[in-house]
Amino acid sequence: MLAPVGQQDVWAIAYNNDCYSERTKVSYTVNPIPDAPAVENKEVCFGEESIFVTAEGETGSLLTWYADANKKQKLPSSAEGYKPTVDQVDVYTYYVTQKVNGCESSVAEVQYEVKPLPFAPEIVQSPSKLCEYSEHPELIVSGENIKWYNDADKTEFVSSGDSYTIDDMSVGTHKYYATQTVRECEGSPKLISYSTFFCNFILNIKYIYNLLIINIKES
Repeated sequence: MLAPVGQQDVWAIAYNNDCYSERTKVSYTVNPIPDAPAVENKEVCFGEESIFVTAEGETGSLLTWYADANKKQKLPSSAEGYKPTVDQVDVYTYYVTQKVNGCESSVAEVQYEVKPLPFAPEIVQSPSKLCEYSEHPELIVSGENIKWYNDADKTEFVSSGDSYTIDDMSVGTHKYYATQTVRECEGSPKLISYSTFFCNFILNIKYIYNLLIINIKES
């Protein structure tokens, strides 16, 4: 039978030669088993630096992290929590307890996910050859949460959305890079390039019923 939580009293007496001593009271306290600490699942994108998984216990409690629910393998931790060393895409599970007044709680389970990076978006529309004075066409890709950049290192953000209207029509080869972001993880960039040329034009001028008609064609 388990003793109830709280202060407990017992009395002791000595017995010798059919004689009993006076009673002596001895008191002890049965502390409650604390609840498991509160935890929050954490996640990072593949390639990002690991972050701490954390737990919150009672004031003054001692938190202990484990690799297994049976508390056989203790993990190194600090006041900030436990920082996983894993870096492969997967969902990992860790366990933590709190100890209050020498009594350890049951384990709380916390998950740590390394999320995959999405593939580069697919090109839907990309002109290959343009004239310097052509209308500004659109570059279009398919994917989620598309971002457009001027460089492959993704340092020069220019726009967002599935399409981007070209604004540089100067003669030469131009490059843009598009990424998609899934579950807050941004994937590798997709290169989309086009070339702009200086084009000659032929003017075909004629009158029809006293109206001046000008047709312009590329040569």
